[in-house]
Parts: sequence; structure tokens; C-alpha cells
Amino acid sequence: MHTSATVALDLAAHHPHVAEAVVVREPPVLAVLPDAAAYRAIYDDIEKVLHEWGWRPAFTLFQAGLDGASPDTATALLDPPRHSSLASCWT
Repeated sequence: MHTSATVALDLAAHHPHVAEAVVVREPPVLAVLPDAAAYRAIYDDIEKVLHEWGWRPAFTLFQAGLDGASPDTATALLDPPRHSSLASCWT
């Protein structure tokens, strides 16, 4: 799979005169991480939840598993107007 992060890192590696710096949010290639198996397990769980329960529960698991967000935070991200702490971000 080629994510935008993978493409950006490849561009920086092979054409450093084009990309002075690259900032990627998530590891594009899990295999290079020292704890790759743990991340693969999280992604497997997210995919299973996506297929069995839908995108909202999968998003909540993604936020909790990878970003360490609480389920309440993930819920607030899904429906910000109902959560006063985030409502101002959307207006």
C-alpha cells in the first residue's frame, strides 16, 4: 500500500533537494517499528470492528488504540455540537 506518507518519505529519501523536511502523522510502514506486531494487532482489531460494527465504533477504537484518546473524546469528535468542550472548534 502506498500512503501519502510513504510517497513523501520516498521522495525525501531519493530527491532531498525537493523535500527539505517531511512530517508524517502515522507510521506508513509498520514493519520498521520495533513494536510492529502490537500495531498490526491494533489495525487488525480496527478492521474487524469496522466490518462487524461499522465505521463509528472503528473510529473510536482507532482514536483510543493509536492516539490514546478516551472513548468520550472519540465520541465528541464524531458529534462535536453535542459536546460543549469541542463545539467552538466547529463554529
